[in-house]
Amino acid sequence: MKWTAISSICGLGFNVIFDPIVGYLYKVYILGVQTDAAKIMATWAAGTTLINAIVSTVLIVVLYAALRPVLIKSGLFLKIKIAYSILEDISICSQVNRDILFFLIYCHIPYSGI
Repeated sequence: MKWTAISSICGLGFNVIFDPIVGYLYKVYILGVQTDAAKIMATWAAGTTLINAIVSTVLIVVLYAALRPVLIKSGLFLKIKIAYSILEDISICSQVNRDILFFLIYCHIPYSGI
């Protein structure tokens, strides 16, 4: 659960910092909005993104804590070591296809061949 919180905080923290910055630059340099208005919109975006990040982090940790035991009990929880052992058995795949296949296995997405 600790790593769930850390990864959520890191990912959403990146979003809280860079979403307003990129939005400001987009509005000023691409859309041609005045800088004062773009600053106000970036401030609003930062505030709403921060609130969203806090609520999302709490919900992610709570949902993960509730779902993890059920997934493990039902056999649907896939550990990274298992996915790597599956990939080691696939010797005909190139490294790129192996990386894509690992992502698909890790995310429980059906694989139809690449």
